[in-house]
Amino acid sequence: MLFTLAALSLAAKEPAPENTGPVPQFNPAGGVFTEKVAVTLASPVAGAFIRYTWNGTEPTFRSPALTNTLTILANTHLRARLFVPGQPPGPVVGQSYVVTSRDLTTFSSDLPLIFLNTFGTAVTRDQKSFASVHVTAPGPDGRARVTGLADFDGRAQIHYRGFSSLRYLKRSYTVRLRDDATNKVDAPLLGLPKDSEWVLYAPYADKTLLRNVLAYDLSRALGHYAPRTRFVEAFVNESGTQTSRANYMGVFVLVEKIKRGENRVNLAKLAKDNLAEPAITGGYIFKKDHEETASVGRPSATGWGQLVPSYYFSGPGSFPADPAGWRSIPIQGGGRFKGGRSAGSSDGISLQDRTGSIATRQAGQFFVVEPDPDKIPAEQSAWLQKHLNEFETVLYGEDFADPKKGYPAYLDAASFIDYHLLVELTKNVDGYRFSTFFSKDRAGKIKMEPVWDWDLAFGNANGKQGFKPESWYWPYLDNAQYPWFRRLFEDPDFAQQYVDRYAQLRAGAFSTPSLLARMDGFSGRLREAQARNFQRWPILDKEVWPNYYTGQSWDEELLWMRNFLRRRVAWIDLQFIAVPQLTRSQEGARLLTATPGAKIYYTLDGSDPRVSGGAVTDLAREYTGAFPLPADTKLVARAKVGTRWSAPFTPGRK
Repeated sequence: MLFTLAALSLAAKEPAPENTGPVPQFNPAGGVFTEKVAVTLASPVAGAFIRYTWNGTEPTFRSPALTNTLTILANTHLRARLFVPGQPPGPVVGQSYVVTSRDLTTFSSDLPLIFLNTFGTAVTRDQKSFASVHVTAPGPDGRARVTGLADFDGRAQIHYRGFSSLRYLKRSYTVRLRDDATNKVDAPLLGLPKDSEWVLYAPYADKTLLRNVLAYDLSRALGHYAPRTRFVEAFVNESGTQTSRANYMGVFVLVEKIKRGENRVNLAKLAKDNLAEPAITGGYIFKKDHEETASVGRPSATGWGQLVPSYYFSGPGSFPADPAGWRSIPIQGGGRFKGGRSAGSSDGISLQDRTGSIATRQAGQFFVVEPDPDKIPAEQSAWLQKHLNEFETVLYGEDFADPKKGYPAYLDAASFIDYHLLVELTKNVDGYRFSTFFSKDRAGKIKMEPVWDWDLAFGNANGKQGFKPESWYWPYLDNAQYPWFRRLFEDPDFAQQYVDRYAQLRAGAFSTPSLLARMDGFSGRLREAQARNFQRWPILDKEVWPNYYTGQSWDEELLWMRNFLRRRVAWIDLQFIAVPQLTRSQEGARLLTATPGAKIYYTLDGSDPRVSGGAVTDLAREYTGAFPLPADTKLVARAKVGTRWSAPFTPGRK
């Protein structure tokens, strides 16, 4: 029996004027088939010749002319065009035919399936390869099958992506949907908002398979855009032969690629002629990251030839703004670095060693993501460079915290605080320094978002004490790796906003039950597929760089992560002054705090006992004993130790 699947129409969005006209009709359309396929091509024009190619190249006058039915036995991208005597050749159109072996006929999954086929072309990091992309979603019975209806069937340009992850045998891919004329094709893969740019992420060193997905979900719960995801199982065939179980590559995550767009990072589009203010002020996406041209070595099952755990001395806990939380730390190789301002780069702050690269004195190097770094006009790159330099000059100036003249005029503090909290909650050892994205909309402020690359978090790292639920992560980084935060925390209002936001999130998205429920929800989706993944990649009992913990099963890996989360939030709680708690007795209301030496200040009119800058408001009372609290009173209370304040307490707050 022959199974055929409805293919998505991939007509060019804007066909080139010189290459329009009628095209051959394919029957059946491309898709996934479980046996050989008999394909016919029909011409809507009398007297036209149909010329075709089997290998994905463009048909020419010298290509064979169709004289009968074509029989396809293996994976093939068939391209064809019409040649009418006395007229220019018609547009090239194509269909991809994926022929599977019998061992896939009965294969099914409770996750969607993705098939990538390059028809004999090897995938690399530096070159884009054309591939067919076939996506099958679970049907009414909850199962996805090779013979199921296609969610998407088309073409794409693909290449390996990542940096450290390229050391693993299981690779991630950038997938750019294209038609046969290489025009972009927007498609709503697996129900996600339609777009042409996607990532097929390959969890490997993260043996839970879900750390990135959980982190992105948490960021969205905080109110920020973060890439949406779908767990899938993938088959990748670079040979041009039939696709079989041998091409199974395990559990992947379909992820929205970070880019500007209405359904992605929603910024104004910078046109090439936007070379003056206000148009030139946005939107930009830029990042701190690895040099993409650096060598990563040969891939292996463990990621490195030899594992070298790194255990660094950690400073005390304390609050991120407290100098006591920063000490000199020995760095592997003998170097040392200290807290405080870094000299950063020299006064020559312009960096030209890579297209789209800029640098600042304090934070070091950034890479432009949008506009396209290979096409960004020099004026726009220079404007962004100038803007960041102006921001740093203000940030490290005398009036740096002034609401109108200081950093608040340049920087969206809320996004920086949420990013910092998410990094520290999860102890992401790539945080702040790698895969760290910033955005700036037209006439807007610099935001630290969206989040990306969280596989070395939640206890999954043997360096920088990433495995340890106690201790902060930030003290291990110099200023270029930890951009601007040390100075920001010198502003008592920024520091207080951090305290208040943590308390707010601990009552919601960061509550222990909520964190564990989110984790359980994602792990429940993987229960079946993870077994096949670890049959393909038998690494559960092996040390894979940079793992600290090696479980003997997937469930043990999940348990390690759950315990890390529980202990992590409990430790962070202790680094803050406890919020006052209210009790009532016959004598009246009482305010209590668990922090030794703390004084409690409260108001009864709903105002904050703390004023900007950290002083006690004139309306506040110091708590000394029980006091009357009428039902309609608007109580607000904070505890204070030295210059530090707790988050506020109001009745009804948990």
